[in-house]
Amino acid sequence: MTERGGRLGFAVQAVLFVAVLAALAGLFLFGAATVKSLVRGVVPTLLDRPGGPWTVGAGLGLVTVLGGFGGRWLSGGLSGERSGGGRLRGPLRSAASGACWAVACGAALFVLFALPGKNCSGRSFCAYIPGTGTVLLAYALTAGAVGRLLHRWTRARDEERRARHRERMRKLRRRGKGRSRAAREG
Repeated sequence: MTERGGRLGFAVQAVLFVAVLAALAGLFLFGAATVKSLVRGVVPTLLDRPGGPWTVGAGLGLVTVLGGFGGRWLSGGLSGERSGGGRLRGPLRSAASGACWAVACGAALFVLFALPGKNCSGRSFCAYIPGTGTVLLAYALTAGAVGRLLHRWTRARDEERRARHRERMRKLRRRGKGRSRAAREG
């Protein structure tokens, strides 16, 4: 291939790459705007329920924390290393972990999309929905408190597991079964 043909091919690829990126960005922005308008249509109905914004914020905070906790547990982050399992176990576990993280992020985005927009032209995005500030406050308090409690609990459980392992290894070493073969023979 000649040098000119190579440059032309690269230019065509670059133009296609930029066009695909622009299309993906437009699709993302359109999707985000659609989701935001749907969320802002649902929020007033949710806030009229018993308990109001405090219950909605606390519930979404719990969904975020428990979704993140489940995603971390399924990915093996809480139980040490991931077990091998069969051919389907790994992909299913990964898919379930991804679903948990999607639910956790979805709840957080629901809270953020309910807030009024800053720089926007549409009235539905700019209007303040009464109670969304309270939802954000209840969400932050619940997610922070429950997340901290779960973090402390898992840390204490892991520390207890490590202490049991150290004690077990100490007992094995005392009986001569925890040493290497060379140390036992020599």
